[in-house]
This record gives sequence, structure tokens and C-alpha cells, in this order.
Amino acid sequence: MNLLKADKKGLVTRNNIPLGRIMGIPIGLDYSWFLIFALPTWMLADSYFPAEFKHWPPLLYWVMGAVTAAALRRDGNTTVRFSRLVLRLSH
Repeated sequence: MNLLKADKKGLVTRNNIPLGRIMGIPIGLDYSWFLIFALPTWMLADSYFPAEFKHWPPLLYWVMGAVTAAALRRDGNTTVRFSRLVLRLSH
């Protein structure tokens, strides 16, 4: 399965799941996000939260692991998107 493709200018880009556009900037979900989301969720739900919060029910470990992983990922994406927006508006 080839996840790379060439755009109109001949530049190689990665396939993603398109989510829409904000001020002309395409917003998409890259397939690697699923792995990057799943790994910290599993690590937090299986190790960290059970060791630190012994009284929580098991489902809460997984919910909090997913919320934490999403928050960590969103923080990095927000930084990149904001930088792109600033560059676009400055030209």
C-alpha cells in the first residue's frame, strides 16, 4: 500500500483523511495519527494510570489515556497549524 502521492506541482505528499479547510488551509488526519494516538493511550492505560490511581475502574484508565493522548497530539498540531496560518497571513 503506497501512502505517498504527487500533488499538482509534482511534490510528494502523504495521503490523509480530509476533514475540511480553515481559511484555505487544508485540514486532514494522517494515517500515522492512529498509531501515534494508540501507543500513548495503551501505555498510559496499561501502566501509568493503574500505578498512580489504584481506585479507578479499568474503563476510566482507557478513557483518560485516550483523552491525554489526544491532548498531547493536539498541542503539537496546534503549533504547526498556527505557524502555517501566520506564514500565510504574512504574505
